[in-house]
Amino acid sequence: LTYHEQKKLTSYGTQTARLGTDSQRKFGYCCLGLGPAKDPVATPSGHIYSREAIVEYLLQKTRDIKELKSKQASKSIQKHKNSLEEEELNRQKKNRAFLNKDHGAVQQSKSSHAEQFQTKLSKKVSIETKSEGQSTLKRTSYWLAEYIPTHDDSHDILDATIPSRPSSPMSGQPLRLKDLIPLDLRTEGGDADARFVCGVSHKAITTQEVVCIKKSGQV
Repeated sequence: LTYHEQKKLTSYGTQTARLGTDSQRKFGYCCLGLGPAKDPVATPSGHIYSREAIVEYLLQKTRDIKELKSKQASKSIQKHKNSLEEEELNRQKKNRAFLNKDHGAVQQSKSSHAEQFQTKLSKKVSIETKSEGQSTLKRTSYWLAEYIPTHDDSHDILDATIPSRPSSPMSGQPLRLKDLIPLDLRTEGGDADARFVCGVSHKAITTQEVVCIKKSGQV
């Protein structure tokens, strides 16, 4: 900002502007829906949610974890299968090399001779097919829209540590449905959009510390 702008915007960037009541989430508002919690519940970390929102979140995260575990298992099986195939190809290659070495000046097979001929010819004359040319373009001309490389997440899935249960969206700690604590929140005058009040003093709860009685749900 220029000096002139700073003089005009006297409250810009101040602690009052950044930490005012309008910039804070009101007590009793759902951490996911950001509105007054309906059928409110609290987590062990003290965060408040609407029951529908947090239950839907946990169910979706549970499905995601099951899907990741399934992908990880299939990728692991495919990796093991590819490893076995590679070992078999290497073994066959070594066997052919050993036999060719022992045979000495024995006449080459037609396929072996043709393979060597194609290798020598390709150095002098371009004999690549259209599909081979496109494959080369994918490797060299990666900036073209149709040849943009895609990310292979197989290694990421194999190396990922998948949690056994979903985590809380705010604290990141493991969270189960039975960990949710039902709350008995009361509002000023019974209005749904009004501020929530203390169950003892009946004063509006704003920034003061709050205690919840777990058995009754009173706040």
